[in-house]
Amino acid sequence: MLFSPPAFRQDAAVALAERCNLILNGPFSSFRSTRDRKIMIEVDTSFFPA
Repeated sequence: MLFSPPAFRQDAAVALAERCNLILNGPFSSFRSTRDRKIMIEVDTSFFPA
């Protein structure tokens, strides 16, 4: 990932965000607390600086 062009890295970030969103809004979302959701989103976005 470190040597990937920015466009690919952005695509990967979008794909990861969509996957994260699917998990958060999926059938198991009721088992996650709001704090867990916030942490998950912050961790995911931290991997892909804008």
